[in-house]
Amino acid sequence: MDKLRIAVCDDEIVQQKLIQALLQKYLTENNILAEVKFYTSGQEYLKEKKSEILETDIFLLDIFMPEMNGIDIGKELKNLGIQGKIIFITGGNDYITEAFEIKAFSYIQKPVEYEKFAKVMNSVIAGLGKHRYMDVVVDREKAKEFTLMMWNMWKPWVADLLFI
Repeated sequence: MDKLRIAVCDDEIVQQKLIQALLQKYLTENNILAEVKFYTSGQEYLKEKKSEILETDIFLLDIFMPEMNGIDIGKELKNLGIQGKIIFITGGNDYITEAFEIKAFSYIQKPVEYEKFAKVMNSVIAGLGKHRYMDVVVDREKAKEFTLMMWNMWKPWVADLLFI
């Protein structure tokens, strides 16, 4: 899988640390290589180069932030033409309607439970359309190798492969 690019925008450092712990656990458990960047405001994130923003796969946004809330950040991201998915992680449900008006992928309420977080991450990654590649030796005698393209929805473990 290509390296996953994740941007986290939350004005509270404690919440950033919690999200970092959730991401670290999830990415480690699922053997996913990712680049994660943290921002304390929408303005700080939107100062990034447009190419950096457009290459981001997942945006984890708080809604309740001073100056520019997460919904406004989401609208700005959509106006830039992002292909990445927006997931709101926030303390209230006041903006659920607005979140889905901008076609957010999900809306998770704080405090975030790992099981819920992992379920949303599984869904968002499966929907990104990134591929996994695996070399498989089909005929050991002739050592023919084929590359199989596998979607993220199917992640076989080596133990699940049958060698004949």
